[in-house]
Amino acid sequence: MTADELLNSKMRAWAPPPRMTVSEWADRFRFLSPESGASAGRWHTLPFQREIFDAFSDPAVHSIVVMSATQLVKTELILNCIGYAIDRDPGPMLLIVFRDSDADTFSKIRLAPMIRDTACLRGKVLDAKLARTTSTLNYKSFPGGHLTIAASGSPGNLSALPIRYLFADEIDKYPASAGSEGDPISLALKRTSTYWNRKVVLACSPTIDSESRIQKAFASSDQREYFVSCHACGESQMLAGIRSNGITACPRKRTAREPHITSANIAARTGATWSAGTRSRTAGGRPTRHSTAWPVSTSRSCARRGKGSARSPWISWSRKTIPSN
Repeated sequence: MTADELLNSKMRAWAPPPRMTVSEWADRFRFLSPESGASAGRWHTLPFQREIFDAFSDPAVHSIVVMSATQLVKTELILNCIGYAIDRDPGPMLLIVFRDSDADTFSKIRLAPMIRDTACLRGKVLDAKLARTTSTLNYKSFPGGHLTIAASGSPGNLSALPIRYLFADEIDKYPASAGSEGDPISLALKRTSTYWNRKVVLACSPTIDSESRIQKAFASSDQREYFVSCHACGESQMLAGIRSNGITACPRKRTAREPHITSANIAARTGATWSAGTRSRTAGGRPTRHSTAWPVSTSRSCARRGKGSARSPWISWSRKTIPSN
C-alpha cells in the first residue's frame, strides 16, 4: 500500500457518517419487534409519517408538535427519533411520560425490544442487567449521551441536568404542576436552553377543547395537515368524517375551509364515493398548511396534525365511524 492509499484509508475511517434522515434511518436499520404490534419485521415508513420523522433530522427545525389520533404516529416517532439520535447524533435525552408506571412500560415493552432487534443500537446501549453498565430500567447510557425516562410529576428529574433532546408524550395528561415547581413542560424546556441544536417533540391526542396543551402548542406552530388528492376530482383534501357504513362522499361543492370528504347524507351526494380501498390507494399525500393545499417550508418549528384516524392503514373504516345523519 502506497502512502497516498494509506492516507486515504485513514481519512475514510475518520470521515463522518453520510447524512441520513430519520425515515431513511428507520427504513434501513429499524426492525419492529413482535411486542410492538401486529406488523413485526423490517420497518417501512408510511407516506403520512415521513415528513414528521424527517423534521427531527432537519437542522432548521427545533420543535415538532404532533396532534393526532391514537395508534397513528406518536410513539413510533419518539422511538425512531431516539434510535436515530443514539446511532447517528448522540446527546443527552429526556422522555417525559404521564406516570412512573408508564415509564416502566415504555422501557420494557417499547424501548428494550427496539434496542434488542435493531442491530446498530444493540451494541451501543448496554443491558441494565450487566454488571459493567450504568444503565437501569429508566436510564440508558450509550456513547455520547444518555436517555432518562421520567414521570411528569417528578420535578427532580425534570429540572436537573441539561438535555439536548426532549420528548414529551401525551402531554394533556400531565398535572398542572410538577410538585410545587410549576408546569412540567416548562421545567423540562429550560433544560434545553444551552443547546443551539436542541430538538423538542411534543405529542398527544387532543382532549378537552380550549384546555388542551397540545391544541395550544399546535396553534402556535405552522399547523401542517396531511392532504391527499381526491380520486374523483383531483383536488387536495384532508380526510375528515367517516360514515357508519364505511363510505364517504365527494360533494364537489363546498367552501374553501370545508373538509372535502364529509359525512353528509350519502343519498344526496353529487360526487363519487370513497371506500376503505380508495383510502388505501390514495394514502400517499402531502403535508400542507392549514389554510392552503400547497406544501410550505418551516424555519424553526414544524407541526403536523392527523386529528382523525381516517388515514390510518391499521384501522378499518367500519371501526372508526360517526353516526349517519
